[in-house]
Amino acid sequence: MKKSNKLFTVYIGPGSKLDGTFSFEGVGRIDGTFLGDVNSKDKLVIGETGKIIGNVNVSEIIVYGTIEGNIIAEKTTMYNTGNIKGDLNTDTLVTQAGAFIDGKLSMRQKGKISNIDSAKSVKSVKAV
Repeated sequence: MKKSNKLFTVYIGPGSKLDGTFSFEGVGRIDGTFLGDVNSKDKLVIGETGKIIGNVNVSEIIVYGTIEGNIIAEKTTMYNTGNIKGDLNTDTLVTQAGAFIDGKLSMRQKGKISNIDSAKSVKSVKAV
């Protein structure tokens, strides 16, 4: 995926390592490592080399990289390189084959939150 840094209000590049609390407006992108919580009313993109160790609360998140922490987002899009280790609370989930979530998934349905515990819900999967 070719990207232009001009599309992002905030950009943390590959090889960068930051810690603390991260709040922003507009579209943010992380291709480096961030240790701490991320909050925004806007969109966050985690690039393939991007990693967050902390909780995320954003309007929309696009995951190509890794998040180790809980996520609250209205819309979550995960690509095949995406990896979430933590609970995900989202209204809309779009995933590509190969994306990985290790945690509890909670989704709103008609104004209610429905909890899906993947460890309990899926007993076995058999390829046909």
